[in-house]
Amino acid sequence: MTPEDPGADILRSIRRIVRAISLRSKELSRETGLTVPQLLCLRVLADRVDEPPTLRQLADAVELSPATITGIVDRLQRAGLAVRARTDADRRRVRVTLTAAGRTRCETLPQVLHERFVQRLEGMDTRHRAVLEASLEEVVHLLEATDLDAAPVLTPGTDIRGPG
Repeated sequence: MTPEDPGADILRSIRRIVRAISLRSKELSRETGLTVPQLLCLRVLADRVDEPPTLRQLADAVELSPATITGIVDRLQRAGLAVRARTDADRRRVRVTLTAAGRTRCETLPQVLHERFVQRLEGMDTRHRAVLEASLEEVVHLLEATDLDAAPVLTPGTDIRGPG
C-alpha cells in the first residue's frame, strides 16, 4: 500500500478482478455466440432435464430477474436451443426445456470463469478460504454494494454439461 493513498492497491486489485471477469465474458461470447447468462441458463436446463424449471425457478437458479430471464429464454428459443411448454397439470405454468440442439450444445460448453475459480478455491486451506471470504465481504460493505444482485454460482464439482 502506498502511504499517500492506502486504498489504491486494493482498488487496483478490484479493477483487475472486474477486468478479468469482463475479458472472460467477452471471450466466452466470441467462442460460443452466447452471453454468460445464456450459458448459465443452458447449464441449469441441462441439469434439470427430469424436472424442467418454470421461468421463475430458472430466474431463481441463476439469480436474475424474471424479466431478464424472459428475454434470455426468448433468445435461446430463437436460436433453437430451448422451448417453453405449458404443463399438463396446470396450463398457466410454463416450463423451459432444452431442445435436442440445446442438449448437444451443452455438451461442449466451456467453463465460465467462476467454475475455474471455485475449482482452485477447493484446493485452498479452509481457514485461508474463510479469511478470504470475510475480507471480500468487508470490501463489499466498504463499496456499499451489499444490496446488489450477484451473478449466480453453480454448485462446485457438479458437471452439468452432460456426457462427452
